[in-house]
Amino acid sequence: MHEVVVNRPPIVPAAYANLDDLVILKQELYYDYRKPPDYRVVYRDIVQMIHDYPYERLQRGVQLKDGPMMLELGIRSIVGCEVQGYNYMEDVLELLERLTGLELPIMSLTGKTVEEIHGVDYKLRKRALAACAWLNFLCHFTCDPEGSLYAYYERPWLHNAAYYATMLCLQEPIPPIALRIGNWLMQLGRRYRVDIRAMEGFEKFAALWRTYDDFMISQAAAEKQRLTKILGAPNRYRCAADGCGIQAINSRALRKCSGNCPEQFKPHYCSLECQKKHWFVHRYACKRCLPSPPIVDDDNDPDWVDIEKYDTRYIDNSLPDWLIWSEWNGPEIFIDFPHPGTSYEGDIIRVRSKTFGPEFLRSYRWLWQAPSFLRVNIDYSEWIS
Repeated sequence: MHEVVVNRPPIVPAAYANLDDLVILKQELYYDYRKPPDYRVVYRDIVQMIHDYPYERLQRGVQLKDGPMMLELGIRSIVGCEVQGYNYMEDVLELLERLTGLELPIMSLTGKTVEEIHGVDYKLRKRALAACAWLNFLCHFTCDPEGSLYAYYERPWLHNAAYYATMLCLQEPIPPIALRIGNWLMQLGRRYRVDIRAMEGFEKFAALWRTYDDFMISQAAAEKQRLTKILGAPNRYRCAADGCGIQAINSRALRKCSGNCPEQFKPHYCSLECQKKHWFVHRYACKRCLPSPPIVDDDNDPDWVDIEKYDTRYIDNSLPDWLIWSEWNGPEIFIDFPHPGTSYEGDIIRVRSKTFGPEFLRSYRWLWQAPSFLRVNIDYSEWIS
């Protein structure tokens, strides 16, 4: 299962270019994957940091060798949020490598050595190392988008990313980027039908493989626990409207029918739209206090005349702004759909959110299930030399 968690306040305290990208990046690099932060706190702290430390002040921090300001400048430069001057990956990577206290590839190539930088502690060094892993992982996708396994192996980006991820896994906290790298390596193994863990160079990353295995075990256990919980009342955890697909983590996330149907059988809905759609099916049982409506299969008898038709279609490819957001921030909802990749047969993508509405999640599903030429690709080629 490939899980995506998307949360964003409908109204943010300030508008900055690429602010959402900066929030996602810090969530991937700064926190332990088992203890995700409150997204509202992350947004608040980042907006305050941008206000207190404008680009000119961060630039001065680099001159003074101030570790926290150097890290902030490097992180903002990756996504292009309220900075200027760092246009190439090598410049940003060198800045971040200086903060790790290790002799890493870019420093070795430029002949620079580890230097004394003020305000550097264990947490900062680890965040800088996570940022180095992120940048190498990004370069793997942008510089080798359609490479063969041999090309991936010969280029330094993926191996460097895995090396940094392994160091991140040696001691807590372990940021999510380490798991992303480990998961991608395992997917490459599936695609090319090789044991990636046994390949020369990758067999040394024992800490990464151990962390990945622990994560997969915990994910399977959590899903088993969720399925056990909903077994007693599945109607409370899934929108009853056919074709919707929205599910809930909490039994209070969906609205229930307020009609006369028995409490233990009441259908639940993610939105008023779905409730109106499903009324076509549910109204007979609801008005007569039945557990479920009598269903008669269509046997194609020409004497039968369909006077109404149950429309299960959703128009999810273009949404107005007001439909993007949830009616309230709170109970989490999610949607599952098959992974469209040819190398991911049997895999599921799960998108979870506390802030985005069901229409947005279905739109996300539509995007992934649409033909590839309809999807939007972001071109980083101008940023990477």
